[in-house]
Amino acid sequence: MTLTASNMTFWNWAQHLIKLNCLLRGTLSAFNDGALCNHLEAHLDDGLKARIKHSDACKDKVFKTWVLAVCLIDEACTVETKHQQELFEEIIQHQAKHQNTDGLHGPSRHANTSQANASTSTTSTSTSSSVHLLALTDAECTLLNEHDGCTKCRCFYTYHHSQLCPNGFPVGKGYKTLTLFNALTAKKSKAVSKTSTKVVAATIEAVESDEEINAAAAMLPNSPGTFDSDSEDYDTLSNRDTISCSLHAKHLLWDCQVHSLISDFPVKTHALLDNGTHLVLIQPELIDQLGLKKYHLHTPEIIDVAFNNKKKKTTELYFYVKHSLTSLDSYWTSRTVKALVMPELCTPIILGLPWLIHNSIVTDHEACM
Repeated sequence: MTLTASNMTFWNWAQHLIKLNCLLRGTLSAFNDGALCNHLEAHLDDGLKARIKHSDACKDKVFKTWVLAVCLIDEACTVETKHQQELFEEIIQHQAKHQNTDGLHGPSRHANTSQANASTSTTSTSTSSSVHLLALTDAECTLLNEHDGCTKCRCFYTYHHSQLCPNGFPVGKGYKTLTLFNALTAKKSKAVSKTSTKVVAATIEAVESDEEINAAAAMLPNSPGTFDSDSEDYDTLSNRDTISCSLHAKHLLWDCQVHSLISDFPVKTHALLDNGTHLVLIQPELIDQLGLKKYHLHTPEIIDVAFNNKKKKTTELYFYVKHSLTSLDSYWTSRTVKALVMPELCTPIILGLPWLIHNSIVTDHEACM
């Protein structure tokens, strides 16, 4: 399956091959990341293959980063080809108009001079407007990833990915290479305007019963004392306004979507918001569905349950993934965080304090928002 014969963009063609390779998992015919990268590179068209050979993309050994780099080069080639085609059509139209003028009025030195000047002016204007946009370098990609930037519009602290970029590619004319100074300037301006930023309220689903999720993610220690109905302290407590206070509250769930690496469409899921846990957790089943890459911890994370049992059951977590979540209307995308892989989790994702802090989330518990 070659890129030329598929009549697709590189991104769609690569995603199609990745999905086909997923069907071969568990067999000897399945490609690993290295073999899949070699297969894609070998079946590119000659023009794109030559561009990759003379760019920094050929030095990248990470499959996902390589695919994104080649995708940017392919999009840049498409834009350049379109500009060249428009310039060629404009020159052809101008020549045809020039020939019609000579046929009607005969040879004229003044007309030839003015048309030659007009042709030169049009050509120079078209050439200046079709300046090729340079491909991102490895240093620029690293800066954009570290400062929550977008590899499409090449802006820092945009909090969206290239697939959901509403801005488009920057203009090639006058483009300057991204530097750390640009990233810090964008961070500073973002911090200044943060106080005047419009607050986005996302409705959180309140679970009506505990049949869907029956878990206590965080608990306070037991009360140091016990009160009997015949004691004096019981009368003191009964005078307090505790009648309207419920014994338990509903879980706070957020319906969201996660972008998959093996599909063109995001996966819809829901996450439990919990400001009482110090971790972000994710189910291994969801990781397999998304095709996320798992990273190994140098030191395992040891956790135990919140209940004060005599026999504590500890669990060691060895792997984590990197992911970001997007609202169902694609209006807002969270910043990327690390989530520990937790088997037998009560919900697909638990968003603990690291996610809430990193995204500056404020929760109105009473309004469930």
